[in-house]
Amino acid sequence: MNKLYEKSIAIGSTRRWNMKCTHCLRGEARNLDIDHKDLRNLLKHFKSIQHLCITGGEPSLNPKAIKYILKQLKHFDIHVHRFCIVTNGSQTSLSKEFIDICAELYEYQEERYESNDNFHMLEMSDDRFHDNKLHNQVIKELSVYPFFGFRGQADNI
Repeated sequence: MNKLYEKSIAIGSTRRWNMKCTHCLRGEARNLDIDHKDLRNLLKHFKSIQHLCITGGEPSLNPKAIKYILKQLKHFDIHVHRFCIVTNGSQTSLSKEFIDICAELYEYQEERYESNDNFHMLEMSDDRFHDNKLHNQVIKELSVYPFFGFRGQADNI
C-alpha cells in the first residue's frame, strides 16, 4: 500500500469543552471522545504530515487521545513536520498529563521554533470569547516551556 504525504490534517480529539464560547460553531458540548480505533484507521495511511493540528472541543480534556495519536505516529513511522494545539487556557491546560504529552509531541516534531513568536506548538487563545480568569496563571506556568505561546488576540480585538 502506498503511504500518503499530507500537507495539513486536523484531528478533533474530543467534543467536550469546559467553556461556552460565543464564537463556537460546533453546537452543544457532547460527552464524546474520538475512538482510538478511528485514529489508528486514519493514521495507518500516512508516511508524512506537514502540519498536524489537534483540536476539540478542548484538547486538554482528552490527553489520552493525544497520547494515542503520538503512539500511532511512532508505530507507523509517520514524520510530522509540526504540531499545533490551541487551548482555551482553562485549568485543564495546566494538568501534568496534558503538559507531558505536549512536551513529547514537541520533541517528536521535526521543526521546532523556540524563539520565533510566529509559531508555537501549544498556543493559548486569549480573545474576548474565552473566560480569562486563569489566563495570567496559565501564561505564567506554561511560559517556561519552549513549545508554548499565546496568540495575543485580546489586544487586537
